[in-house]
Amino acid sequence: MFGLKFWAFIVGAAPLGPALEDFWKRLGFVVIQGYGLTETAPIVTLNHPFKTNTGSVGTPIGGVEIRIADDGEILLRGENVTTGYYQASGPGSQASSENSRTIDEAGWLHTGDIGEKDAQGRLFIRGRKKEMIVTPEGLNVFPDDVERELNAQAGVIESAVVGTDQDGGTAERVHAVLRLASGADAEAVVSAANTRLADHQRIRSVSIWDQGDLPRTEGTKKLKRAAI
Repeated sequence: MFGLKFWAFIVGAAPLGPALEDFWKRLGFVVIQGYGLTETAPIVTLNHPFKTNTGSVGTPIGGVEIRIADDGEILLRGENVTTGYYQASGPGSQASSENSRTIDEAGWLHTGDIGEKDAQGRLFIRGRKKEMIVTPEGLNVFPDDVERELNAQAGVIESAVVGTDQDGGTAERVHAVLRLASGADAEAVVSAANTRLADHQRIRSVSIWDQGDLPRTEGTKKLKRAAI
């Protein structure tokens, strides 16, 4: 398809859906996922080209330590991790505040990403900490997991999942924002998706987006959930 010398994709910057990864693997291409941040110069983990695992962003490169915090946040430490942000001197500066929030006293960089490691030390990204929905039962829901089921339903052009406050408290319930094709029924879409979701993941309310495309970032096309 792309010539005999084209045999692999290297993927980063944004999450890759398992279905898309498997599609290219079935065509005979190697899909190599990696993970990193600007603050880590930039790579942290990478899959071995001949030991890839669907959904994983690989194992740490040399000199990088990874720890999963109690709340699931991915913490990083190593010589490739920045020591601080530009013009961070001075206790009142914005960069100084960002330093103290992002890099702790032990040198661990708090990524804001939620993840987990398997027995082989491979890292799996579950979602962004700030986007995670915490239900009244204290269970975590990752929007990407719910959106995957919604987008698989007939009539769904795209979807976004956000949390809605419950009784003015900190707990949330799952709310779906749907952009639908003409004639599609929102209630039928939600009902079908809910049959494939765990109880705490199930969609409790829905609204229709009729303002064109859902708002996304320019480069990586990630959903702007706060705007939605």
